[in-house]
Amino acid sequence: MHRTGVINMSDTIEVQPNGRLGLDVGMAGRWLRLVCGTCLAGFVAFQVTQIYSIGLVIELVLYTIAVLTVYSLAHYYLGEIILNKLNAWVGTTMLLGPLVAIFAFQIGPDVLHQAILLYIGVSLVVSFFMGYGGCEVVSIPSLFFRRRYTVYCPFNLVDAVENVAVGRNSKPS
Repeated sequence: MHRTGVINMSDTIEVQPNGRLGLDVGMAGRWLRLVCGTCLAGFVAFQVTQIYSIGLVIELVLYTIAVLTVYSLAHYYLGEIILNKLNAWVGTTMLLGPLVAIFAFQIGPDVLHQAILLYIGVSLVVSFFMGYGGCEVVSIPSLFFRRRYTVYCPFNLVDAVENVAVGRNSKPS
């Protein structure tokens, strides 16, 4: 049923009692993802309503679809080759490195940045419903392809603290 760092979601989508960091999520981490995701998506929606134009909305939707497509392709093509076989930090670096560069060096138009934030917000909400404790950028592709891989993100700090607080094993998988 379980291989190293991957869960076939047709087998299970339940959080394992020993909660593996980067894969499973506890109650606090789950609710924090819902609250932060809702706030982030709501913030982007509020910004769009302040300077509303049909062109901006279309551009935001197209960029969001492009971000979803890129992460879906990355999940599909890198999943079994890299995300499942190599150290989880390798996949994390490959998936988050481009986002860090885009925001650190202000690459692309502002609407791309808003689309990324919208995608992350929606993905955090999806993570809440899936009970997925990995990186939010692969939550939606994980749902599409029914495969969850161990990928770390900042919310895993909350998961690690929660695991220690409730006495679960918080070793990365």
